[in-house]
Amino acid sequence: MADAGEPFGAAVYDALRRLSGFGFLSSHLNHAVIQALKLADREGTARIFAACGPDIATLIASGEPEAVAEQLLAARQVQIEQRALVGELLELLTSLLSA
Repeated sequence: MADAGEPFGAAVYDALRRLSGFGFLSSHLNHAVIQALKLADREGTARIFAACGPDIATLIASGEPEAVAEQLLAARQVQIEQRALVGELLELLTSLLSA
């Protein structure tokens, strides 16, 4: 739960950093966005992560920062796995078409 007076975005930032280190943050957000996130209320946090879809927006609207961070990281893991699968399929197709 966010500390009293701490912006919601700052609590999400802290949770993301705690759960993933700086890897997620630095690979997805530039310095200016990170600074904006640290100052953002729920609405501002939702705008920053709007491209992540309606499930994240709903969670931001009513959930805890830790849950938001966990969901963002889970969504990122799905993207990584999907990209790996696409890469494997392209390799397979390339080898089949080359034969």
